[in-house]
Amino acid sequence: MSEIGRVGGVDFKDGKSASAHVGKGAILAEALGAGLELDAQARAALGDGSVGADQLADNQGFWLHAALSASNAAGGVYQVQNDTGVDLLVIDAIIAITQASTTAGTALDVGPGAGGVVHDTLMDGILVDALGIHRLVDPASHGVNGGYQAKWGAGLKLDISKSAGDVTTGPMQGTCSFYVIATS
Repeated sequence: MSEIGRVGGVDFKDGKSASAHVGKGAILAEALGAGLELDAQARAALGDGSVGADQLADNQGFWLHAALSASNAAGGVYQVQNDTGVDLLVIDAIIAITQASTTAGTALDVGPGAGGVVHDTLMDGILVDALGIHRLVDPASHGVNGGYQAKWGAGLKLDISKSAGDVTTGPMQGTCSFYVIATS
């Protein structure tokens, strides 16, 4: 039986990415988009363009990009489920605040886990009452509980939640991006 899942803009089937912007698929899409004719040897080397979880484990991951929502609910700012069928590792995150909350001290927590609760294993208490960019590689974004990476288990959610203040004032707006690889 075939397992089909989707994380952000990346489609997965049987643990392989079927999206054109990941791995060999990116090469294949770019070549065909440019009108290049591929010989039989090149087509055989590229296959169907999919990337298996074993290849993602070799740091051939993918970016997830989305707009933030102004919701004070747990997971209300952003939430996506890992439907790939394999555990993933979040190794980078960028939160760009393009319109700040007007409530002083408004903060977000970021991390993977079960839905309906606030997770702070990646970023803890990042302030969004001012314009700015928060990045996982910056220790200042970790807060007390955050870190440089976090396991995102199969079937679990990766979310951004309000941890203090009120994101609906202003309202807070921005984007998020996560770089994800498969775990071995």
